[in-house]
Amino acid sequence: MSEVGGFSVPFGDRRGYLVATAEKGVGRLDVTARGSAGHGSRPTSDNAITRVARAVAAIGEHRFPLEPTTAVEAFARRVSELLGETLTVDDLPAALDRLGIAGPLVAAGLRNTVSPTVIAGGYKSNVIPAEATAQFDVRVVPGAEERLRAEVEALVGEEVELRWDRWIPPIEAASEGPLLDVFASALAAEDPDGVLVPFLMPASTDNKHLARIGVTGYGFVPLRTDADFDAFGHYHAVDERIPLDALAFSVRTTARILRSA
Repeated sequence: MSEVGGFSVPFGDRRGYLVATAEKGVGRLDVTARGSAGHGSRPTSDNAITRVARAVAAIGEHRFPLEPTTAVEAFARRVSELLGETLTVDDLPAALDRLGIAGPLVAAGLRNTVSPTVIAGGYKSNVIPAEATAQFDVRVVPGAEERLRAEVEALVGEEVELRWDRWIPPIEAASEGPLLDVFASALAAEDPDGVLVPFLMPASTDNKHLARIGVTGYGFVPLRTDADFDAFGHYHAVDERIPLDALAFSVRTTARILRSA
């Protein structure tokens, strides 16, 4: 089990404990634009800065479509059961906004994302550079790698060069099975209102590296927290912490899991 997942979030009068059954793939996209170098007083039609800026805007403002992955569909089914209403994958963004359920974390797993993070070009304000570059953080859901690349290439056209770098593929495990049944039983023993909820985690853990050698992993460290405690928001934060009673709950529940798994 990895450390991202397991914390509780409210679903009506029930507590859902998120278990990461899948993780997005992660990579970096380098975009390079080239053009004629020259003095700033003589504008050029192929300005590298302008070209890379257009690419950054095109990608950064693009909203990728919802992806009905196995983990996301499992999340929709479980949330439908808890809320007593039928939710499709298309319904999830509005439902997450309405209910405030781990909003940014779960929502980020519903679609691919390509976020601009670095842009560079030029060395002096009165000189047009011959080259400008931008870097993007890429997060891709299982099964969508080739579709994502084609979509990005169509967005930027032929004015720039693309290089996909540092690519770690997404991973996905079963959203049902004996181990998840053990998780659910341990939760029920410690929290009768607790329900296991599969989700697609948008970040990365060591599970990706273990998957390369055939080890199936889940993100689940059980933490019972108050509805207003943003567990994921504290990850890697300056004041990273969990409540002491949540830690005690985690110890008891994890011990049950280890005895039964």
